[in-house]
Amino acid sequence: MRSGAGGPRLSRRISVRPGSPPSCSRGSSAGAPSPRHGFQARRVKGLRRSPIAPLLLRTLRGADAFVVQTDEVRDELQGLGFPRERIEVIASGVSLDEFGPASPEERRAAKRSLGLDGARAALYCGRFDLAQKRLGLVVEAWQRAALPGWRLVLAGEGPDRPAVERLASGGEATTVLPWHEDVTELYAAADLFVLPTSREGMSRAMIEGMASGLPGVVSGTPGHRRMAPDGVVLAPNDPDEWARALRELAEDDERRAELGRLGRAWVERYAGFQRLVDEYERLLFP
Repeated sequence: MRSGAGGPRLSRRISVRPGSPPSCSRGSSAGAPSPRHGFQARRVKGLRRSPIAPLLLRTLRGADAFVVQTDEVRDELQGLGFPRERIEVIASGVSLDEFGPASPEERRAAKRSLGLDGARAALYCGRFDLAQKRLGLVVEAWQRAALPGWRLVLAGEGPDRPAVERLASGGEATTVLPWHEDVTELYAAADLFVLPTSREGMSRAMIEGMASGLPGVVSGTPGHRRMAPDGVVLAPNDPDEWARALRELAEDDERRAELGRLGRAWVERYAGFQRLVDEYERLLFP
């Protein structure tokens, strides 16, 4: 980034993004370019119901540009009267150096460290928030899939952790792990990842899993279908559909390997951190 560029205009940049829970990441990468002022809303449409909506909307209308992560949020901003030409869609990005496929030795060591030695693992890595994440769905689907030698691993933290632990206690071969500061160990121990969700645009956890060379089973939300990433199976939020997708992927080593390669290549093309830097530079320093 060029230091000092932007002047007074930069101080008026405001970023609006969906208030999704933290993903399985250690936070923003050092040196990430970002607007000087940020605004976060779980749903942009909810601004109308806020008691400070008039003041907030007046403030937002003074912004030079808006950065959103999904087409859905862009459309919601347009619905509030903001010009489309001032709204930039810049999706999540991850460090391709930090997240990458694990070697066989790294995978064995990670499995031993997490108590998964001798088992294959399907990993959910993210926030325990049952209002958005369909963890009950994936636990039920896992029971129906009945995969010998596999474990479902739910790793994370959040307000619904006690409920998630109750779900797991009634499920077969399901393990709940605490939040890990170094999430690359979780991905190294996994053989595939899952993302059951009721709504999602560009999930950072999904991008991290794909960057780690893992195939995934992901809810076929409108945002995911529109993005159509390589390397994942998009499943309707139905337990039988999820069970079928999990079973087919778990029983096919070659397909898992191929999807893992495709997902990594997709992230390299569209979701690497350098692409994110380039997009912000283009916006902030035209």
